[in-house]
Amino acid sequence: MRQIRLDPFSGVAGDMLVAGLIDAGAPVEALRAALAGLPGGLSWRLERCRRQGIAARRFVVEVEASPPHRHLPEVLEILAGL
Repeated sequence: MRQIRLDPFSGVAGDMLVAGLIDAGAPVEALRAALAGLPGGLSWRLERCRRQGIAARRFVVEVEASPPHRHLPEVLEILAGL
């Protein structure tokens, strides 16, 4: 069984975390299935990138239009539906 230890003492960037987990072996199909249930207008892709000699993946999220403002109960309902 694989394990990972995260210690985001000052926060973590979601896009970097997702890309890192995919690079570490998390199944892309699980991500695809989870994100398929989100409201429309959202697309994402994985890219290869190199920054200062370090190769990695990049998780890019694009939104077609300005998303509607949602309050916490609406967000929790969307997440529960995933």
